[in-house]
Amino acid sequence: MNDDWTTMVEDVLASLPRPNPDAVRSQRVRTRCHKKLTRPPRRRTVEAAVVGSFCAVYLWALLLMALRTHAL
Repeated sequence: MNDDWTTMVEDVLASLPRPNPDAVRSQRVRTRCHKKLTRPPRRRTVEAAVVGSFCAVYLWALLLMALRTHAL
């Protein structure tokens, strides 16, 4: 049953007309992509600060646990 359904869907999709590319739209897409690829990446200072803070707290807790465990 599944193979019949798949074959039917493939036949229907194959019979659909293919769209012609639009030159204006293609150029607009190329321009947008080029702008995104050439601009410098955004700086994520807030995210970096949050992640760095969590890492620092984690390492501090790890250090305290190690000191307590070895009684130093």
